[in-house]
Amino acid sequence: MCELVIKTALGNGDLKMPKYFTKEELIKINNKSIKANRNRTFKPDNLDKLNTSFFYPITFALPHNDTEIRARVQLSDNEGDNGYLDMDMKEYMNLPNWKGGV
Repeated sequence: MCELVIKTALGNGDLKMPKYFTKEELIKINNKSIKANRNRTFKPDNLDKLNTSFFYPITFALPHNDTEIRARVQLSDNEGDNGYLDMDMKEYMNLPNWKGGV
């Protein structure tokens, strides 16, 4: 994964390293979003196929409403292999930030 620097929608204007999911965390938050009937989620079968040793970066995020973030998650090195997930703001803020490196 390259060291992308993005400006997050919730930041104070400073450039920040992107947040990311582990496979386990992505499945957990996706399942919560499905149960909460949020607009954008992943099909669980698609997430089950992901590699457990990879990290899945959030390449874009914005406040979707008063309590949710809409995040674009990159699922592989292929540019078009991404999707959107609506998630709780607190869950988003608790995700780790990429520190760089490979």
